[in-house]
Amino acid sequence: MNQIVSIIKTTIAVCILTLLMISFLALLLYKFHFNDNVIHTSIMIIYFLANFLGGFLIGKAKNEKKFVWGLLTGITYFIFLSLISFIVARGFYSDPASAFFAFLACCAGGIFGGMLA
Repeated sequence: MNQIVSIIKTTIAVCILTLLMISFLALLLYKFHFNDNVIHTSIMIIYFLANFLGGFLIGKAKNEKKFVWGLLTGITYFIFLSLISFIVARGFYSDPASAFFAFLACCAGGIFGGMLA
């Protein structure tokens, strides 16, 4: 039970960080009018960085198998992100490749964060 609470707390922290970074990206978009490729790449980088921090945080809290905890955080975040997307957009990802890269960014960020913890 304690392990599930740790993952949920870390996922909430990752969500808050993601919201902050996407808000900053929105400000940059308003100012500089980036194209779609830059926006998509920036969002993937945000997913990676947020999950990197999440993996790092949970890796510091857990002293063994840190990369596994980071991976679990990344997977949990991706599931949460997909559920929110389903609720808001009334469907999952329209492009399977985009979903796959988002999943990879979340998992890789969590793993690397856990490894460096």
